[in-house]
Amino acid sequence: MTPPEQPRDRVRVSFELKVLLPVLAALVILPAVTLWIVNGYISRQMQAEARRALDTAEAVFLNSLDIRTRNLVSRFRGLVNEPRFKSTVSTGDPKTLNVYLRDLLEEFKDDTELILFTPAAGAWLASAQRDLGIRLDEFQSAVAA
Repeated sequence: MTPPEQPRDRVRVSFELKVLLPVLAALVILPAVTLWIVNGYISRQMQAEARRALDTAEAVFLNSLDIRTRNLVSRFRGLVNEPRFKSTVSTGDPKTLNVYLRDLLEEFKDDTELILFTPAAGAWLASAQRDLGIRLDEFQSAVAA
């Protein structure tokens, strides 16, 4: 009796295997494909959101920089009309201008690190600085560029 049942079991195992393998393959492949698609979508979405956040941060930074520039220009624009400034500049003496600029640096204690005086001709005449780590010649060339 055993020999006739053996081929039948083999056929039955083969039939179960034929049904079970595609089902298992579908159960593995479907979630893997779904995961791959969802991962791609989420990655693109995160990159787009990061790009938007960086664009917004850049716009805010540039706006803040523009506001700060306007603030500094309005703050120092009136300085050239002061009688003390006019009399000091009219001497043309770099040492006198350096002393005046150091006094100005002390007056503007908050966030002014250096002051350069360059007449319209473009020659660097006088300067004062609070932080010795800043190289004035590099700063002047960067400003002139």
